[in-house]
Amino acid sequence: MLKIAIIGDSSTSGIGVGTACYPYLLQQRLQGKVESEIHNYGVPGLTSSDAKSFYLSESKALKSDYLVVYLGNNEASLSVYKGYEPHWRWEVKRRLAKKTMPSLKPPEIRQKYRFHHQPLAPTIANKPEDYRQNLLALVKAAKKQGAQVILINPIANTEFVAGAGSLNSVFFKFINGTEHCADFLDASEPKSRLLIEGIRHQEAGEWELMEDCYRQIVEGDHADLLQLIAQNNGAVAQAADAWEDAEAKLLGLVDRNRLYNPQIYFNLYRLYQQKGDTSQAQRYRALAYETDPSLYRVKANYRKVMFEVSYESNVHHVDLEELLTDEHFIDYCHPTLEGHEHIADKLTDLILKHYSTNASANSRYRTTFISPNHSLQPDADIIDYYSMDYDLSSTEIRTQLEGLLRQHSLDALPPLNEWLAQHRQPPLVGHLMNFLHVNATHPLFNQSILEQYPPFSHEVLNMPEYYLYRLLFNYYQAYEQHLQVADGKQSAGELTWGNGLKPGTLLKAADYQRLILRHNRESLSISLNLSAEYLDQIEAKLQQGLAESLVFEDLLFWRQKSVIYWYTRESFRYGTQSRASMLYDCLSLDAFLETTVVGMVIAYRLKSEKFLKFQSWAQQFEQLKELHEAQATQYRKAPTHFDHEAYQQALYQAKANCLGR
Repeated sequence: MLKIAIIGDSSTSGIGVGTACYPYLLQQRLQGKVESEIHNYGVPGLTSSDAKSFYLSESKALKSDYLVVYLGNNEASLSVYKGYEPHWRWEVKRRLAKKTMPSLKPPEIRQKYRFHHQPLAPTIANKPEDYRQNLLALVKAAKKQGAQVILINPIANTEFVAGAGSLNSVFFKFINGTEHCADFLDASEPKSRLLIEGIRHQEAGEWELMEDCYRQIVEGDHADLLQLIAQNNGAVAQAADAWEDAEAKLLGLVDRNRLYNPQIYFNLYRLYQQKGDTSQAQRYRALAYETDPSLYRVKANYRKVMFEVSYESNVHHVDLEELLTDEHFIDYCHPTLEGHEHIADKLTDLILKHYSTNASANSRYRTTFISPNHSLQPDADIIDYYSMDYDLSSTEIRTQLEGLLRQHSLDALPPLNEWLAQHRQPPLVGHLMNFLHVNATHPLFNQSILEQYPPFSHEVLNMPEYYLYRLLFNYYQAYEQHLQVADGKQSAGELTWGNGLKPGTLLKAADYQRLILRHNRESLSISLNLSAEYLDQIEAKLQQGLAESLVFEDLLFWRQKSVIYWYTRESFRYGTQSRASMLYDCLSLDAFLETTVVGMVIAYRLKSEKFLKFQSWAQQFEQLKELHEAQATQYRKAPTHFDHEAYQQALYQAKANCLGR
């Protein structure tokens, strides 16, 4: 039995749906060729410090024929400093440390898109020398165990918007950016409100009003960061017609605030690219990338370290620069499915050079989600790290939730941050209010469903959507059974299932089961709510949601610029590979699709003609998803030549169709 252990960060992780990552694809390629077991220990956020402490402390359990390591994207990003320390010293500290159960804390809710004056944390996770020592320790331990080591040297997306992970980045305008974001932005005081007004006028093409707002910020007694953003935005507005003025303004902003140099460099890159000055464009693109600690992207000196460690240690070195290009990325550092396939192909070739193939050979695949902070919290796992589960009394959950619902209607919940500021104790109440806020917009969620299916402990903490996943797991099982039985033939009166939606449009019941990470083992099975009343409720809420939804808006550049606000939560659902669905509001569209599945199941059981309406909606949402996927893919290939107007018109027509107009 060939054993392969794989350690890495989110580019390796099989989290979420988890079947589009190279460890899983490697297992598929080895199936029917060599008897093998692949164990994927990749988790989002892992650094070389965490990988080293984990591997060396668990080396006996991790003994394998191959150790594959894909690390580097998290080393030079803003973080608590982790560094390198000899393993014996780490073990001593671990044994002396008191193991305490963390107490339940109130939820930490970040106010999206609000202007903040405080500076960013200046530290990064690891310096290049720390990275070197951690890799050397990993390689030495693996070779001592008799494993062959394969080091994967990362590359990342140089075209992605620089500085998009930094505080206040959403307030910066970028040359050739197409987003209309003023309505999303939130002021923390009058000064930042004036900045938002300037952005609103800029997006409307009201240049004189824009200039007046920005001039008041620059000339007034305002914080330097506001002035920096206002001047950057003014330069962006001039880029098309007054190239030299824009150039002078942007060059004058360099080093005004070093934390925001990446945004300025990125605009200079796009300015010179627009002018056709390739040399200067490449120079500033490199500067934007290399000086940006806000996004998880490997830097050149860390790539050099990986190459040197591979050479000095005489281990396999897979350089992704030879396999991938910027075309294999949609987000900032995670390869697309095609990119993961290239990596899996390369690993397959390396491994099979030393083994004879056997057509009947089986391969197995497992995942273990350790803590991304293993070097500092070795006794935790990813569930502990993200506070997904806690030993809470079901009686207390129900009592506190009933109390909240007596005070507040789901249709008119108070603003979460304001409410939390006034109700800090007990922490469970804050988590329950957050649970209501996160789920309230989903058409399947209402008070009657809550009364029928009280939430579990892991459904009211930091991943409250797990509650909906439990419902969907059960309804999707029924949906899949109906399709299997019907097979395009069986009908109830005029209600015909047909062959369902195209593969890939929907998740499967098994996917929802796999998405739920928890420590408890509460049963997911429920008796379905098949009442006509619930069917009416979700129909009305779906209709209302469609009228207000962003699924009919061109969000392509806005989604790139706001990546830091949505990426983690969505990665726990869809996985961590780059995908076209990152560039539109796929989460909301999937909520509508999920509602149509539940609606079809209920209507079919009731023999209601509403089945046809939900079925029609499902088909329209499927077509809308195909439209978004095609347009997002086209935009990614040629963003400067993309026809945003045609895309938006197609979305407006899709909205009219869905609303029956």
